Amino acid sequence: MPDLFVASLRCLASAGVLLTGVLGAASPARAQLPGEDVACEAGPVSRIIIESRPIFDPGPPSQPRILRWTRGLANFMHVETREGFIAGELLFGEGDCPDPFLFEESERILRELGFIATVDIVAEPQPDGTRHVRVTTRDEWTTKIQIDVTVDDGLQFEGASVVEENFLGSGNLIGAFYQERKERRDLGLTLHSTRLAGTRLDGRLNVGRTRSGGFTDAMLVYPFVGEVGRFAGRLRFHRRESLFPYVLDPSLDYSYALLPELAERIEATQAYRFGEPGNLTLLGFGITHETLRFDEYPDSVSLVRGLDFGNLLDDEPGIGSRLAGQTRGHELTRFNLLLARRKVRFETRTGLDAVSGEQSVPQGFDLSLTLGPRLPLGGWLSGEDESSQTSLAALASDFMGRVSFFGGVGSASAVLLVNADTEARRVRFEDEADGRWRDIFSEADLLAYWQTGVGFARTLVARVSAAGGWNTISPFQLTLGGRDVVRGYKEEDFPAGRRMVASFENRVDLRWPAPNSIDLGMTFFADAGRAWAGDVPFGTDTGWKTAVGAGLRLAFPAGSSRVTRIDLAWPVGADSGRGPMFRASAGDFIGLVRGFADAQMVRSRRSGVNTNFEGVSR
Repeated sequence: MPDLFVASLRCLASAGVLLTGVLGAASPARAQLPGEDVACEAGPVSRIIIESRPIFDPGPPSQPRILRWTRGLANFMHVETREGFIAGELLFGEGDCPDPFLFEESERILRELGFIATVDIVAEPQPDGTRHVRVTTRDEWTTKIQIDVTVDDGLQFEGASVVEENFLGSGNLIGAFYQERKERRDLGLTLHSTRLAGTRLDGRLNVGRTRSGGFTDAMLVYPFVGEVGRFAGRLRFHRRESLFPYVLDPSLDYSYALLPELAERIEATQAYRFGEPGNLTLLGFGITHETLRFDEYPDSVSLVRGLDFGNLLDDEPGIGSRLAGQTRGHELTRFNLLLARRKVRFETRTGLDAVSGEQSVPQGFDLSLTLGPRLPLGGWLSGEDESSQTSLAALASDFMGRVSFFGGVGSASAVLLVNADTEARRVRFEDEADGRWRDIFSEADLLAYWQTGVGFARTLVARVSAAGGWNTISPFQLTLGGRDVVRGYKEEDFPAGRRMVASFENRVDLRWPAPNSIDLGMTFFADAGRAWAGDVPFGTDTGWKTAVGAGLRLAFPAGSSRVTRIDLAWPVGADSGRGPMFRASAGDFIGLVRGFADAQMVRSRRSGVNTNFEGVSR
C-alpha cells in the first residue's frame, strides 16, 4: 500500500508557504491593534496586578474543620495558572489607556480557556491620576483521572483517561486515554499547548491506535485574538483509520454493519479581517489535500450481533452490498476561498448552561462562505500510479461549497440563537456528461433561553434542530435516539437520513447544600422527534417519537462552567413499554457551551475548512 503519510507531508510542505507570514509573526495581541498615540483622559495604566487564586477560598473559621481541610488539600494539590501566562493573554499593557472594551475582551478570552473558571478585571484610580488594573482569576480543577461507565444498555465500561489540563500552570495539556464505545476503540496520547514557545501560537497533537488502524491529528493554529485580531492561520494534518457504523434494520439478525474507511486531510489556511472590532469582514485562502478510501470493499464489511463489537462477524449477502452507493472514495487537492461578514458583540450571562457560572453569549450575526474548487493536480502529490487507486472514484471535476450563518439576539431575561450550515459537492465522474450536487449535508438549530427570576434560580431552555443528507456518496447515517436527540431511546434506535427534534428543559439551581463549594441543580425535560429514511442505507420513516425525563446537574467547584448530568428518561406513547434510560454524562448536550455541530453530521463532513480559527483550549 502506498505510504499515505509521506504523501500528505509532501502536500503539507508544498502548501505551508501560505502560512509563513502568519506563523512567523506570532506576536502578542497588542501588535494587532491599531497603533494610535492618544492622550488618556482617565489616566494611563501604570501597573497591572495579577492575582491567580486557588480553586477554593479557605472559608470562614466557623466552617467545619473537615471542609476547611478538604479545601486546603485540593488547593495544595493544584498549581495555579502562572501570572506570566495570564499577562500574555491580556489585550492591554502598562502605559496604555484604560479601555473597557479591551478589559471585557480580555475577560472573555481568559474565561473561554478550559482551565479558568472566573475572571474579573477592574481599573483602580491612583492618587497620581493613573490607573492600576487588577486582574483576578480562579482556576478550574484540572487534574482528571476518569473512568467512564454508562448504563445505556446495561452497565458498560467505556474507557479511562488521565489528563492534566494546565500542567504546572503553563496552559499546556498532557494526557493519555482509552475510549471504547460501540465501534470506537481508541488508545492514545494527547498534547495541547495554548501558548507555544511563549507566543499566541497554539499546538495540538493526538496520536494512537483505533480498532482498525491508527490516528494522527496534528495542528498549529494562530487564532484570531478576540474581536481585535487581524490575522489568523492554521496548519493541520489529520489521518484516521476507522469503522463507520451503520445501524441495521431491526428485522435483521445483526445490529450494525461496519465499513472500514481511511480519511486523511492536509490543510494550510490563512485569513485576514478588516474593519472595526464588532464589525468585521474576513478574507481567507488556503489549500487542502483530501483522501477518502474504502480499500477491499465489499470484502472488508463486517457485522455485529447485539453490542458485541469485540467479535466482528463476516458479511452476509444483501447487507454489505447496500452500502455501495456511499463508498465513492476520492483523492484530490482543493484551493479554498473563505469569505465572511461578522457583526458580533458578547454579553456575560449567568446560569444558562452552567448551574451558576458565567459564560459569554454572542449577539449579532456571522455569515460565512467557503468555496473549494479542485485543482488540476495529479499523482505527484501522493506518489501513486492510477492502477493502485482501486478504491477511488474516477472524478472529472469536484467543487465544494459551504455556507454558514449564526444570529443571536437577547434581552435582560431571554436569549435567542439561530445557527445554520450547509455543505455540498458539485461532482462529475468521468463517465458522466454533466455534474450533480452530491454529499449535501445541512443542519439548522434554534436555541432559546428564558430566565424567569421567580422562586428558585430557573432557566427554561428550548431547542429545535433539523439535520439531513441528500444524494450522499460518502458514508452517512443519522439516528433519532441517543443522549443528544430523543433521550428516551438508545443510540442505535431508528436509523434515518433526515430528522427533526424539539426539546424543552427546565433547569433549576437549588443553591443547596453547600453553594460555596459545589453547584447542584435539577432538570426536567421533554423531547419530541421524527426521522425520514432519505437515501441512506437501512433508513426508516419513524413517525413522531417522544420522551420525558428528569435529572441532576452538578458543577465542581461552585461557579464552574463544566456540568455533569445524571438523567433518567422515559419514552412515551406507543413505545412507553420500553422502560427508562439512565445516563450519566459530562456536560449538557443541549446548549451554547456544547455548540451547534451535530456529532453524526461532523463525522460525514469531509472538507473541514471553515472560518473559525479557535485555539485548542477554547
